[in-house]
Amino acid sequence: MVNWTNRDDEQSLDQGWGLFTVYGSEYVKDGTVQLQKYDEDEVFKDDMEAWSFVWKQASQRDKLAVKALQFVLEYNPKEYSEIQQTGEDHHETA
Repeated sequence: MVNWTNRDDEQSLDQGWGLFTVYGSEYVKDGTVQLQKYDEDEVFKDDMEAWSFVWKQASQRDKLAVKALQFVLEYNPKEYSEIQQTGEDHHETA
């Protein structure tokens, strides 16, 4: 079980992304964890850009990014698959 801490939250938000629990979405059930861009800081234009960033960081063994992806894999495997595909597609075109 991956333990995402308040310190992890602070560090990810400082980078312009975070793990958020979603409520009231028509696309996912309430309480689903998603990796998203942090809207308060306009570091990334959309969530997919944040996904690509985190995927790249994890591929470079960044501990926070690796931990975030492990957390998403554990709690939202469908989104993990989408992040993986986006990250791999972005890497191929870079």
